[in-house]
Amino acid sequence: MSLNRNKIVHLEGFEKLPQLEFLTLENNLLTTITDKMFTGLWKIKSLNLKSNKIRMIETFLLGDIESANQTQLESVDLSHNWLVTITSKMFKGLWKIKYLNLKNKITTIESFSFGDLQLLKKLDLTHNELKTLQHNLFKTHPEDTKHPSNVELILSGNKLFCNGSLCWLRTAEIEGWVRWPYTEKYHFDTYSNRKVYKIPECNHRYRSWLDVHADPNCPMMGE
Repeated sequence: MSLNRNKIVHLEGFEKLPQLEFLTLENNLLTTITDKMFTGLWKIKSLNLKSNKIRMIETFLLGDIESANQTQLESVDLSHNWLVTITSKMFKGLWKIKYLNLKNKITTIESFSFGDLQLLKKLDLTHNELKTLQHNLFKTHPEDTKHPSNVELILSGNKLFCNGSLCWLRTAEIEGWVRWPYTEKYHFDTYSNRKVYKIPECNHRYRSWLDVHADPNCPMMGE
């Protein structure tokens, strides 16, 4: 079902469409995802909310943990909205998600936010305003040792600063469950007139940049 470009501000009633598999609400005027908005979409596989004005998801993306656990949702596009914080509950229970686009204005991602997304294959966090990433983003609790098996993590266009807090990314790359492109150690950014360090990465075929303004003593910078 496509409801693109309709100036929609709010909607409910999807519990009457339990067989709906694809829903696109691109380029509307949604500002809040309420707990009742998508309740009952048991068969939904793809949800496109791109280019709205979404600032808040009340609790869970699909309304409640029961809906999340039963849904077939595999792809979520929340890009080009106004989200600032990703909470640990937003994607709780959505364990079938494989593709998640969060290109917004995000400054904070809470611990354990992606812990249930064990089938995740691509996480797009480009062009947010992130300065760091918690080491436990892909955990469900502090002692959890599980993580997705092969995630393409795209972080270009952020303001990441590494003082050692991003070392877990390098470990994840070495262990083989996070991938990103090879980059040079640093380049000189003429726009900001400063040296931009880049995380040393393996030579995969993926080519998105991961810029990190770093403490030169950070162990991620290597030799």
